[in-house]
Amino acid sequence: MAEEFTHLTESGVHMVEVGSKPDQKRRAIAQGSIFLDKHTIELIQNEEIKKGNVLTTAQIAGIQAVKKTSDIIPLCHPLNLSGIEIEFDVGEEEITATCECRLTGQTGVEMEAITGVSVSLLTIWDMVKAVEKDENGNITCIHATYDPESRSGMPGADRRIKGKTLHWVSCAHSVPCEVRDYSCLWTCENPRDAIKQYEKEHGVRGIDAMRPFLNPDSLKVNKQAFIEEWAATLPALSYLQFQRIGYFNVDKESTPDHLVFNRTVSLKDTWSKINK
Repeated sequence: MAEEFTHLTESGVHMVEVGSKPDQKRRAIAQGSIFLDKHTIELIQNEEIKKGNVLTTAQIAGIQAVKKTSDIIPLCHPLNLSGIEIEFDVGEEEITATCECRLTGQTGVEMEAITGVSVSLLTIWDMVKAVEKDENGNITCIHATYDPESRSGMPGADRRIKGKTLHWVSCAHSVPCEVRDYSCLWTCENPRDAIKQYEKEHGVRGIDAMRPFLNPDSLKVNKQAFIEEWAATLPALSYLQFQRIGYFNVDKESTPDHLVFNRTVSLKDTWSKINK
């Protein structure tokens, strides 16, 4: 494996010189998948998507993208491609695209294959996104990967995951609740000293000296939250941790018909964030 980035130079970047390399037959295959609702897959197979034939359009878009790779990726070489093949394997809930690129030349063709797959899948999504959303424009289906090794107490719990980790509850096994997110009452770390200084500078006392330092966002109420259904059985003042958010307790006036949870401790250091 090369230990240096060949595109970097002392003056910046360059397109790598390949003129001294002999021409060789080169071939690259890339593959990717898009996950869709079963109903969307059926509409594609029956050619009932209003924008037109999804797979043919995606195929053409992918081929065009392959030929334009050097225009999109700035340090890629323009290539004299000899062949491009894009095929689709349609499953019950996913479509897998495979792009094969061929040429006889002095450099590889893997970037072109990857570009072809990416644009093919993006085109599929562009053509079907209307049926993957509800009347309000909200996406109705999200596919997530469950990694059991990342659970608390497991060997992989402490590793850092690139990208985003989604913490979720199942729609079929959750109940609605109200979440009251209590944050700092003050906008400064030491309100006593700040209020005294304000009193001296402005000649006011009491609430008039406190008001400039009160946090208007010290309470945020979310009335459209959901929680695992077992939490509805917890007695008043029970506490639990909401993953990545903080510790909450059950409000003393919470009922099975109107669950209320209050945040008591945040997992983030608010003042460290403010002082950065």
